[in-house]
Amino acid sequence: MQKKLIPTILILSLILSGFLSLNAIRNMQGNARVVNYTGVVRGATQLLVKQEMAGKTNHALIQKLDGILNELQTGDGPNGLTRMDDETYQKQLQELEKDWAVIKEEIKEVRKSKDTAELLRLSEQYFQACDDTVKEAEIYTEQRVSSIMRILMVQILLCLAIVAFVAAITSRMRKRQQEMEKVEIENRKKSEALSLLAKQLQAPMNEISETLYIADLETYELYFLNEAGQRSFHTKDFYGRKCYEVLQGRTSPCPFCTNPQLDEGKIITWEFSNPISLRHYLLKDRLIEWEGRKARMEIAFDMTENEKEKQQLQNMLDAQNMIVRCVHHLYENQDVTSSIHAVLQAVGKFFTADCTYLISIDNQMPFANQEWCDAHIASRKQDFAKLPQAVIHHWLSAFSEKGSVIISDLAEINKLSEEEYQILQNHNIQRMVAVPLESNHQIIAVLGVDNPAKDMMQNITSMLQTLCYFIMLTIKRDQAEKKLAHLSYHDELTSFYNRNRYIEDVKHIAHSHQSVGVVYLDINGLKDINDKYGHARGDELIIEAALHMRRVFPQADIYRIGGDEFVIISTNLSQDVFQRQVRELRGSIKDQEMLKFALGSRWSPQADGINDFIAEADACMYEDKRVFYRNRQNTKRYRHYNDELLHLSDPNTLQAEIAMHHFHVYLQSKIRSTSGEAFGAEALIRYEDRDGTIISPGDFMPLLAEHHLISVIDYYIFERICMLIREWLDAYATIVPISVNLSHQTMIKATLLQDLLAICQKYEVAPSYLEIEISEHGDHLSDKDLITLIHELKHHGFKISLDDFGTEYANLALLSAAPFDVLKLDKSIINELDSNPRTQKIVTAIMKLCEELHITIIAEGIETLQQLQTLTSCGVTLVQGFYYSIPLPVDEYQRKYMHPKS
Repeated sequence: MQKKLIPTILILSLILSGFLSLNAIRNMQGNARVVNYTGVVRGATQLLVKQEMAGKTNHALIQKLDGILNELQTGDGPNGLTRMDDETYQKQLQELEKDWAVIKEEIKEVRKSKDTAELLRLSEQYFQACDDTVKEAEIYTEQRVSSIMRILMVQILLCLAIVAFVAAITSRMRKRQQEMEKVEIENRKKSEALSLLAKQLQAPMNEISETLYIADLETYELYFLNEAGQRSFHTKDFYGRKCYEVLQGRTSPCPFCTNPQLDEGKIITWEFSNPISLRHYLLKDRLIEWEGRKARMEIAFDMTENEKEKQQLQNMLDAQNMIVRCVHHLYENQDVTSSIHAVLQAVGKFFTADCTYLISIDNQMPFANQEWCDAHIASRKQDFAKLPQAVIHHWLSAFSEKGSVIISDLAEINKLSEEEYQILQNHNIQRMVAVPLESNHQIIAVLGVDNPAKDMMQNITSMLQTLCYFIMLTIKRDQAEKKLAHLSYHDELTSFYNRNRYIEDVKHIAHSHQSVGVVYLDINGLKDINDKYGHARGDELIIEAALHMRRVFPQADIYRIGGDEFVIISTNLSQDVFQRQVRELRGSIKDQEMLKFALGSRWSPQADGINDFIAEADACMYEDKRVFYRNRQNTKRYRHYNDELLHLSDPNTLQAEIAMHHFHVYLQSKIRSTSGEAFGAEALIRYEDRDGTIISPGDFMPLLAEHHLISVIDYYIFERICMLIREWLDAYATIVPISVNLSHQTMIKATLLQDLLAICQKYEVAPSYLEIEISEHGDHLSDKDLITLIHELKHHGFKISLDDFGTEYANLALLSAAPFDVLKLDKSIINELDSNPRTQKIVTAIMKLCEELHITIIAEGIETLQQLQTLTSCGVTLVQGFYYSIPLPVDEYQRKYMHPKS
């Protein structure tokens, strides 16, 4: 076929060339006739004019010329002329037609004896026009001839190119065919070699211990099954049979077959448990060629034992997840009864048990005597209380000896206890596991599972013991939360209501329509007693006072709203009875040597003004306390009090003194000893009495604290410092933060944070300019509340300083729990630095600890150069004390340490 292709193409090319040539020759002949007849028109016209000028008429010649001109323009006529498609030529013909018409008119005139001169002139012009038309026809004909010659040349070249291309393709196809023949020969040889190799491979394939088979990829017919596979599947007649029939016992291809996934060089690994051999295999599948056909080779590694271990691990993991879910139930659900029931349900379903239960021993455990039963199992809850004591004692003995009771087979228990056997048999319990719940090394309840799955008996004991631990934690947590809830409204020392309950009850009473009597009571000298005899003796005194109050006001609500403050509220009580009880309360301590208290009272037939009544009773109590201390000015705590200071115990007077600017803020600088520069300051308070004497806070702050007015001073100092910082921001180039002390009476205020932020916003001062100094010791605030407050202050940008570090043993615990920015070493530590090397080591250790915790450490009370040098050797370079500066009035501090803006 390839040999005939080139001649065929050549013949077709010749035929096409001949056809085109003939067509070109015919066109050329037509053009030649057109040129010739155009010349005929020229000559015939000259002949006609001569005849007409000679007086001879020739109508036939005129008609013939008309026909030729028409045929030249249309290509339609007896002369066989073709229309020449040249625009210039056709325009010339049209001009000739017009000129011919003029000549014919002139001939008519000549025949009428007109002069022939005009006809002669017109004939000469017409001759020239005919000559131009002939030339135009010749030019068009020459162009057509050149075009035809070019077309013929291109055609010849194209034919040659096609012949060359076909020749090249034919040569390439011939080479490709030769290569394919070689490949076919090689493949045949390879196939024969592979067939030989397959036969040679069968020997070692039969020697391996793993099952190996080869099956056709399309027909699933088995080509090979090694001897290990023949033994596993009990067959020798396998060749040609379907792999899914021999190896899987199926009648159709396996839905999990990996044939569609097989590819050259790809190994597919998967696992499967075989229903015939009852073994679990790790399978590796590969696409191979077997005797010239694509086939699947699969090797099966017996992983049954490994699978058992894997399943055991999975069971353990499932058990752990189940325990985690149970713990979630216990800790997410606030209702302990519901959470325990959810745990029993989860345990029962996990072990596919008939029943799970929690039984109390001698009703020692709350939330016990619960059960979960499967849908087809009747409740056994009523039988818990009917368990014979002998059975319970047997279980308790087993718990003590083995830690659990495990019954794997009911028949075994019949030999030990017929009574127990009968109880279990009546409930169709074939297997049972029970573990104890202990509290303070005493068994209080039993967690049991009836008829758990046989294959899950192995590790059930440890799982149940773990759950018992978390159940006990949940119960203890619930008890603690209930106790905490009780404590949130009750004072633990006196069992009276606390401040939280007081605030809520006052709001409620204010909206009621009933009479109300209020007693505001404060124990006098309690802090002196705590300082002299210890807090234990002070607590005894508080309890004694509480007993007096409860005895006299048995039906009233009594609140301990502070360390030594109480409020008694009696409703629906006549004024006479209420006043008699107040007098009785006053008289109940008349003969007491140590227990003394001040009180004020108010009664009203309507409770809607209770807040005013409480304030009036509080004011009366302060007046009572003032009289008490005026008569006892020689006591240790109040030896500095005199009538000039006692007036500060009145809230109105204190506010008036502040308004008259009798309280002044002083600043003591904090110095960087390495440079002598001030990096901060502490705000302190001074009181100017009526004769202009400046009084230190140690002389009036205890009085304010005793009368719960110290918060007024704290707020005054804080606002004055915010005002000062605002002035500094506008006037000075560099601003240092100022630390402000807050008493524990201030820190217990519920609105403290909002109050401080409001003051900062009022003066547009960022909290970062303010450092709150907090001391650890105090009776008004718990550690938990103090830590919460510190976190809130920090969150809003305030810096927090732990003041007086070293004066209380509990400082380290507070330091570890709260995010302090600054730690201030107390002066008591500084005083021992020079004389006590152990103190120096302690300070060095504290310094390193603070560095690791990113806490700045400042030493207070530096008075000598020796103290400063010792502190520097310990690594402490930030100090505060008289060595550098005493507390200064604000204007003096500004002149000494502040630098105005340039």
